[in-house]
Amino acid sequence: MIDKMNLSIFYVRIFRLSVLPVIALIMGLVIASTSLGSGAAEHQPTVELPQLQIRLAPHQLRLVEDPLGTLTVVDAAARFESGQGQTTERLNLGLRDGAIWVSLHLRNASRQARDVIVSHEYAPIDELYLFDGDLAQRAGDSLINADSPFLRRLAHFSVRLDANETRALLLRLRSSSNLNLSLSVYSPEYFVASETLLVGAYSVFLGAVLAAAVFLILSFFFYREPTPLALAGYLLSFAAYVAFLNGLFTPWLSPLVGERTNDLHLVAIGMLYGSGALFYRHALRLPDRHPRLDRWMLSLQWLGFALPLVLSVPALRVPAGLVYLFVTGVAPLINSALAVWLWRRGDSFAGVFAVGWLVAHLGALLNTLRIGGTLDLPPIALHLPAIGGAIAIPCFAWGIARLLSRERTMAYTDALTGLANRHRFEIVAAEEMNRARRYDRRLSLVVLDADHFKRVNDDYGHAAGDRALRTVASVMQTVGREADLPARVGGEEFAMLLLETDARQAAKVAQRLREHLATVQVMEPRITISAGVAELSPDDNTPAALLARADEALYAAKDAGRDCVKIAGEE
Repeated sequence: MIDKMNLSIFYVRIFRLSVLPVIALIMGLVIASTSLGSGAAEHQPTVELPQLQIRLAPHQLRLVEDPLGTLTVVDAAARFESGQGQTTERLNLGLRDGAIWVSLHLRNASRQARDVIVSHEYAPIDELYLFDGDLAQRAGDSLINADSPFLRRLAHFSVRLDANETRALLLRLRSSSNLNLSLSVYSPEYFVASETLLVGAYSVFLGAVLAAAVFLILSFFFYREPTPLALAGYLLSFAAYVAFLNGLFTPWLSPLVGERTNDLHLVAIGMLYGSGALFYRHALRLPDRHPRLDRWMLSLQWLGFALPLVLSVPALRVPAGLVYLFVTGVAPLINSALAVWLWRRGDSFAGVFAVGWLVAHLGALLNTLRIGGTLDLPPIALHLPAIGGAIAIPCFAWGIARLLSRERTMAYTDALTGLANRHRFEIVAAEEMNRARRYDRRLSLVVLDADHFKRVNDDYGHAAGDRALRTVASVMQTVGREADLPARVGGEEFAMLLLETDARQAAKVAQRLREHLATVQVMEPRITISAGVAELSPDDNTPAALLARADEALYAAKDAGRDCVKIAGEE
């Protein structure tokens, strides 16, 4: 198992020295003070058995610290009996060396024996022992109570109290992660019901995340765009992180790998932050648009991926603490600020991304503060990452949908004129030709060309030439019907696919194009167009064949002196 205790203590100290003052000023949070009181209570309160559930409050517990982890149950019991058990003002003890012994008094005030479940509400607790007289039970993600008849997401124990019985229980807690005293007493029926509901809810949530990841992977193969694949990796890492945090892997993983469960949890955290930085880079197009910011995010990406390796080396205690603090606490806030800055500079997608990114990592940041012992959050706080993810994922998905839609539009649209490009024209022409043959409908194609366009560029410059081409495109969109497809198929060559139209009708449309173009040109350079018309024939097997016949008519119009319309097959 990774020895993270010294690293953890160093991390907490650095965190308190650097980040806490700022957070305290902004959020009004009270920085953690001494967790344990200095004196023993004269009388320890007794917990009455609940009908459903009771969360144990700090005043109902007495504690004995065991920094070296060497106390036996006899030694711990003797200290409690001698009044050395201390009170605590908070349940979250943060990151600590050694173990904590807890004394708990339960009382069954009913007239019949009752069974209850004593449960620890923080799933990643490493080891939890319950000493009940001569009976010892153990649980935790590295000591899973495999004989429990209940769902084994949380460390829990079954205790039976006779009628009107009061019993003192001793618990020993040890964890390389957050050490807290989030204990509850349940009736067995309510424990089963609440755990079934929570596991079912997380199953639905994680199933939706996995389905979204599969969809994004398929989108990558369809669009050949890396951003959906990066988001899929981020979602899979997020799903693993949430599953480890809530003990969803514990029932079947701990019996297989034991203490290595913590190592896999760290791997999930590293993958989460590394894949998050990778997604950030691709989503905001940093390599192309902002190379300097991309170098920053690339460093964070590899720091995230290397995080489990760094934490696994005891000799790297100091740099490991700094890396963990920076990657999980500071960097997400900086990255959110960068996304907002890009949004203010005009990148609309960055605004959506900034919201999703901030929400997604706010829960993780609060969890980091809780692990460090800075915030004494209730057990519901464990679900903040999932809640944040449920809000952030739709933001990311909407942004990706916008991105793919924009990429698809750019792939099928001529950038200068806004008309369909040749690729789009050929796809639609093939579809409409097949439809016209199937239903015996008319279909015609008009191909037109700006006359003496090279002379326009030479005499007036390319900017004037671009303006002329945009004018022709605007006239085509004005004259054409909504069902028709205007397209730019070459440099100064345009085409219009006319549905339910024969050659004569198409020629009239081309004439209207010529006439309308003459009326809208109010400045130099003034241009004219020549047009060729071809109607679909049985010999036109491909769009290229129909286009070739229309081109022949276009060249006939040019040979006839330009600024006119010719129909294929007519003199």
